[in-house]
Amino acid sequence: MTTCENQNSESLPLGLGLGNPKPSPKPVGGMGNWAGGRVNQAKQNALTYDRLLYLLRYNPATGDFTHLRTGYGTNAGEIAGCLKKTGYIWIKVDSKDFSAHRLAWFYMMKAWPSNQVDHINGDKSDNRWINLRDVTPCQNHWNTKRASNNTSGFKGVAFLANRPDHHLKWRAEVRINRKVYLAGHWASSEEAAEAVKRKRIELHGHFANHGA
Repeated sequence: MTTCENQNSESLPLGLGLGNPKPSPKPVGGMGNWAGGRVNQAKQNALTYDRLLYLLRYNPATGDFTHLRTGYGTNAGEIAGCLKKTGYIWIKVDSKDFSAHRLAWFYMMKAWPSNQVDHINGDKSDNRWINLRDVTPCQNHWNTKRASNNTSGFKGVAFLANRPDHHLKWRAEVRINRKVYLAGHWASSEEAAEAVKRKRIELHGHFANHGA
């Protein structure tokens, strides 16, 4: 398959051993899931649905896009797009870069998503139709794994170093819109983890991600 034009050190051709990139809540630039926040409406509006169908074919079962035309460094029949180190697949259409998950939504729904597109299983390169959903930025943030700087081993669980002699040393909490919802203090990290899971399901519903 071809790679993105003007490819730099932040992108790699799809399938070159990156494995399944871990999702990150950190903004990474561009469109889509945590990809810069704002969507370039002018760019979206410039791409018509008929033009998309003319240039690309989307397979909802695999999540892949295939080029239908030859030209500008692409060949008909090749898988479209490149995998960036951020974990997202990007596809160049008429000299403009689009995230594959937003293109997939446009292809299937004949309209751009109203919010962000969330990858349900947390794999940002998995653009199968059953793995995509239109969500608010807040809901998208809920569906993230454990932070890289987490030292407890459990999402939403922290050790209270300022109370070393207290038998309840582990704090469990869930956050929504910067508001903290306490799930209690516990004697072990495992107990705190179970408590925070219950609270997360209560507050986040089917968007709950326990950080495994």
